[in-house]
Amino acid sequence: EELYPTHVPGSPELSASPMANLSEALLPDRKATWFEPRSAVRAAYINSVKSVFGTGLLALPSAILAVGAPAGCLLTALCGIWSIYTMQLLAWCVDAAVAAGVTPKSYGELCLHSLGRTGGLLSAGNMLVSQLACCATYLVFIGDNVGQLLGVPKERVMLCVTPFFVLLCWLRDLSMLEPTSAIGTAVLLLALLTVLGEGLASPHEAAPRLASFDPSAVAPFIGVGLFTFTGHDSTVAVVLSMGERKGEYSSILLALATAGVGVILAYALACAVLYGDETQGNILLSVDGGLAAGLKACMSVAVLFSLPIKMFPASQIVEEALFTHDTAAGEGAEEEGGGAAEAARGAQQAGGGHSHACGRTAARTALALVSLLTALSLPDFKFLVALSGALNVGVIAFVLPPLMYVLLARGAMRPASVAAHGLLCALGTVVTVLCTAMVVAQKLHPAGGELPPTPPPLDTYEVEDPLESYDWRAGG
Repeated sequence: EELYPTHVPGSPELSASPMANLSEALLPDRKATWFEPRSAVRAAYINSVKSVFGTGLLALPSAILAVGAPAGCLLTALCGIWSIYTMQLLAWCVDAAVAAGVTPKSYGELCLHSLGRTGGLLSAGNMLVSQLACCATYLVFIGDNVGQLLGVPKERVMLCVTPFFVLLCWLRDLSMLEPTSAIGTAVLLLALLTVLGEGLASPHEAAPRLASFDPSAVAPFIGVGLFTFTGHDSTVAVVLSMGERKGEYSSILLALATAGVGVILAYALACAVLYGDETQGNILLSVDGGLAAGLKACMSVAVLFSLPIKMFPASQIVEEALFTHDTAAGEGAEEEGGGAAEAARGAQQAGGGHSHACGRTAARTALALVSLLTALSLPDFKFLVALSGALNVGVIAFVLPPLMYVLLARGAMRPASVAAHGLLCALGTVVTVLCTAMVVAQKLHPAGGELPPTPPPLDTYEVEDPLESYDWRAGG
C-alpha cells in the first residue's frame, strides 16, 4: 500500500489540477465524526460560520486600537461585506460553470476553468504562499502562548514543536484529525468568552487614542480584516455540498453579512475598549490567570493539530508538480499497448513507489521547514496576519472573484454590471497592492500605526529647582 494514497478516505477521487484537493482538506469527510449535521444546509451554515470565526479575530482588537475606533468600525464592516459579496460571486461562478458543463471541485479548479492554465498556475502559486504563511502564523501563535506560559523564548518553543509538526504532515489520512478540529473550535469559542469576561471583571488602563485616527494603520487593518473574514477557499466546496439546495447559499451569506459581521465588530471593539493600552497583537496574551493558562495550552495543541490540514493544499501543489511526470509517462506507455505498458507498470512498482513515497515525505518536510524559517524570521503574529491577509487573501477575495464572474457570466450580464464588476476587480487589485506594500514598508521602517509608549508617572520627572538657577549676583 502506498504511503500517500491517491484517495483520501471518505472524499472524492483526487483531481489532476494542483489545487483540486483544497475542499477535501478544508472539509474532510463528516460521516465518521461525532458531530454530524442533519442537512446539507445546516452543514453549510456551520462551515461558513467557522470560516470567519477563527484566529484572525484574535488580532482584530489590537488593529482597531491602532487605527482608531471610528475608522476600525467602518473598515471592519467594509472588509466583511466586501468579502461576503465576493463569496456570493464565487457561488454564481459555480452556477455558471455547471451550466457550461463543468463542475469545479475547488477554488483552484474554478480558476483553471475561468482563467485558463496561466491563471490556474498563478492561483496555485498564491495558494502555496498563502498556506505556508498561514502555517508560519500558527507556529508564532503557538510560540507566543506557550512561551508566555513557560517563560521561555517563543523561538525555542517553535523549534521544539517542529518535529511534531513534521510528523503530522506525514499523515496519509487527514480524517484522523477531524476530532481535533471540532475540539479546537470549542476551545476557541471558550477562549473568546474568557477574554471578554476577564476584560469585564478586571479594570485595565484606558487607551488614550481610541477615538483618534491613524492613516498609517489602515493598511495593516485591512490585512487583518481580510484574514478574519476569509472563507473563499472553501466556498466552492460548501456550495457543491448543498446539492439541489445550493440556491439557499445566499441566505447563509446574508446572515453572515448582518449577524456575523456585527458580532465580530462588537467583540473586537469591546476588547479594545476593555483592555485599552494592554491590548496585544494576540488578544489572548492580554489575559492572565489559571483558566486563561489552560485555554492557551489547549488552543496551542488544537492549532498544532490543525497545521497539517492547513499545509495539505501546499503539499498537494508541490507533489503534483514534482511527481506527475512519471504517471503521465506510464499513461503514454499504456496507450502504446502491450509490453510497454507492462514494463512501465513494473518499473513503477519496483522502484517508483518507494522513491515517490520518500520524495513526498521529503517535500512535506521541506514545506514544514520553510514555514518554520518564516516564523523564526518574522516572529510577529499581528504582522504575519496582516501580510497574509493583504497579499494572499487580497488576491483570493478581492481580485479573482469579480474577474472570474465577468469571464464566466458575461453573456448573461448587462453592460453596466460588467463595468461595475470590472471596476470592483480593479479596485481590489489596487487595494491589494497598496496594502501589501504599506504593510511591508511599515515593518521595515516603523513609523506610526503602533501604540505610543505609556508615559512614566509624574513623580519620575526631574523638576529644576528655581533657586539653583537664579543668578544671585545679578539680581541681588
